[in-house]
Amino acid sequence: MRKILFLLAIILPMSMYSQNEDNQSFKEKNKMEQFISDTGTSIKFIDTKTDGLAGNYMFAVYKSENCIREVIKGNESKYFYRIERIVKDDDGGCAFIEYSDLKEIINAIKAMNSDVESDILKEADYLENKFMTDDYFVVGYSIKKKKATWFIRLGKYGSNKYLYFNDKGKDGGNYILDNFEKAYSIIEGMINK
Repeated sequence: MRKILFLLAIILPMSMYSQNEDNQSFKEKNKMEQFISDTGTSIKFIDTKTDGLAGNYMFAVYKSENCIREVIKGNESKYFYRIERIVKDDDGGCAFIEYSDLKEIINAIKAMNSDVESDILKEADYLENKFMTDDYFVVGYSIKKKKATWFIRLGKYGSNKYLYFNDKGKDGGNYILDNFEKAYSIIEGMINK
């Protein structure tokens, strides 16, 4: 009897953990992965290249390749802004920003742009202002020693998922905003054709 109880005490938590793992893996899918995850359905990807982003932080140069990805599944189409950090020998990270999230990000950057000047004047040792989507895409800036550095985080984990725009200073927000507004305009044109 003790052996049976002992085995149950070991097996039961393991089965509960595996169920949590399955639920967690579903939650970790971004919106594009959720859209294309149905089996038995034809899926078409159409990429249209756009201007990439370039910046630096200390001695490192950061670049991205960007495109608008139209995903067609059956009779339904969705649009995503794809940003992929270029790294020689490593996974630099990739984000797929859904069309509706792109508008929210643009509005958030505009709001942060209006805050950056007053935040630079604050007496904080470190200040960070950022916006995050459901897919863990982050855009924002940090201020250290009264100098603003704008950044983008493409994924939830890893330091290699960042693009920094230290060379743009407080104008990094306008640089990112211009890029994102162009992408949004391209998607609008694709939808309305």
